Amino acid sequence: MSVSIEWLATLPKEEQERVLRSLSNATELSPIEVDGVVYHIPNAVVGLIDSLWAQLQERTKKITSAIEKD
Repeated sequence: MSVSIEWLATLPKEEQERVLRSLSNATELSPIEVDGVVYHIPNAVVGLIDSLWAQLQERTKKITSAIEKD
C-alpha cells in the first residue's frame, strides 16, 4: 500500500527528487523516538543532540556539586 506525502507534491520536480534521494540514503539517517513517534534524522543532528545532552549533564553536575557544598 502506498502513502502520499502531500507536502512533497507541492514542491518542484527537482526538489522532490532531491528530497527523495536524501530520504532513500538510509546510511546517513538514524532513528530517534520522540513521544512514541520514530523520526529518521541525519547523523550530524544526532551528534548535535548528543553533544548538547552531554553539556547539559555536565552543567547539572556542576550546579548540584555547588549546591551540596553550601
